[in-house]
Amino acid sequence: MEAVCIITQTPYERIPDPKDNSRRINSYWGPSLKMVGKSNFLNMLVDLNIDKVPTKIFAKLRSDYLIARKKDLNPKRIAKASSACVGLIKWIIAMCQYEEVMKVVKPKQAALNAANHTVKVL
Repeated sequence: MEAVCIITQTPYERIPDPKDNSRRINSYWGPSLKMVGKSNFLNMLVDLNIDKVPTKIFAKLRSDYLIARKKDLNPKRIAKASSACVGLIKWIIAMCQYEEVMKVVKPKQAALNAANHTVKVL
């Protein structure tokens, strides 16, 4: 759910560190519970305009979750614990793959649009 909060740009909460009460840590647990508790949770994910998500968000997801915790976030491993969670991690992986593909496709789309515009002018 941390990754879902990050891609939807839901802010974390600052809570006391359970190991050291004098420190505070970033936690997505409270925001995750609120997000999942909403009746439109799945619609929110489906309607997310992935093209408006900043590149730095995808970089963070890749480095902090999909690469650093690859073993923990393996869909086959997660499926043993939660079928709902495996769907979410597959969605996160798919959104990151989409963003990678769009890095290649967007310049080609722009070139095509420019070429089509040139043809219309002529």
